Amino acid sequence: MRLFLVIIFSVVYSNHFAQNGLGYFFDQKNIFNVFDKGNVYPLERTGVDSIRVGDNYIAYVDAIGDLKVYSEGQLNEIEQTFPSRIVGVATMLVYKMQNRLMVYENFQKKEIANWADKFWVAEELVVWIDMPSYDLKAYCNGEVYTIEKAADTKTMKEFQIGRNIFVYNDLNNHLKVFYNGNVYDSRTSNITEFKCAKNTMAYYDEFYNEFKVFYKGEFISISTFKPKEYEVSDDQVVYIDINDYFMVFYDNEKIKLLSYHPVYYKTLNSIVLYSYLDEYFVFYKGKVTSLEKFIPKRNVLIGFNSILYLDNRKQVKYFYDNKVYDTFIVEKFKAKALKRDLPEFKFGNNSISFFYNGKLYEYTSIKTSNKH
Repeated sequence: MRLFLVIIFSVVYSNHFAQNGLGYFFDQKNIFNVFDKGNVYPLERTGVDSIRVGDNYIAYVDAIGDLKVYSEGQLNEIEQTFPSRIVGVATMLVYKMQNRLMVYENFQKKEIANWADKFWVAEELVVWIDMPSYDLKAYCNGEVYTIEKAADTKTMKEFQIGRNIFVYNDLNNHLKVFYNGNVYDSRTSNITEFKCAKNTMAYYDEFYNEFKVFYKGEFISISTFKPKEYEVSDDQVVYIDINDYFMVFYDNEKIKLLSYHPVYYKTLNSIVLYSYLDEYFVFYKGKVTSLEKFIPKRNVLIGFNSILYLDNRKQVKYFYDNKVYDTFIVEKFKAKALKRDLPEFKFGNNSISFFYNGKLYEYTSIKTSNKH
């Protein structure tokens, strides 16, 4: 069932701005409202459950147990029975109906497995054990693939899943990568430590003394020395090399961020946040931006392409697309959150605000919490 909603609040915004703009709140009448890029849509007058937020949709279970998905001004009822598990990621909703594994994306519901045992979900990828064969299968880019045929009831040993990549050791201890519908063999064995994220995987090969990266279908050696430490996030590998240099492998290039070990660093999604001599920097899509000095780490929230933080004067600032926004909060707030890339603030006057496209939108609210 598809319902078309009426816009009750609208604003003109620039088309080039790609910030995530989906949030929700309950108003004074306990109506469940969706905030969508400056527009507000009232969806339900009774309680909702299991709310999941993606880049372009909000899913929830209504008061009578129906699973519904809002996207682009439309509300679709996709199931009339409560799923046993619901996972919301970037552009698809993944859920299980008894044994059936389902995906909803692009306004379409698909059964990707009639009988799935264990399954794992990343932002653009679903992997599961298919029954009764025990084969290892995957769904990505609208297609179902067989990664490994089972030997008896097993297909793999150690494994990790990233945004659009699945890395595993097969039963012969060969390290393999499933990426964009293909399986890539590293021709390396007995690798038990590896890390992966979007388009990227990294590991150290002790036999050949090489620090290697898998990036967009290619295995690349980036050092003949074991890194002192390393982390992997979307399209990049951050590491401390043998000289204590703080390095990042990004877009097939090794970039030195610091000639010394940072005091602090964290990489998540597309963000690399680090500090030295009390000054904080962010590396994002090939560019370094200086943020502030003396930022308490507990006041920092990292999104997919953004950072929401308080400076040393406890002023709210928002980093997005290599630009810092400030002075948009003028009153004291009770709580802040970053929903994917959408800043959300709760105030003592029972109001909730969303910061989108350089503007703060404020609404009267009674609550924003939900069950899971």
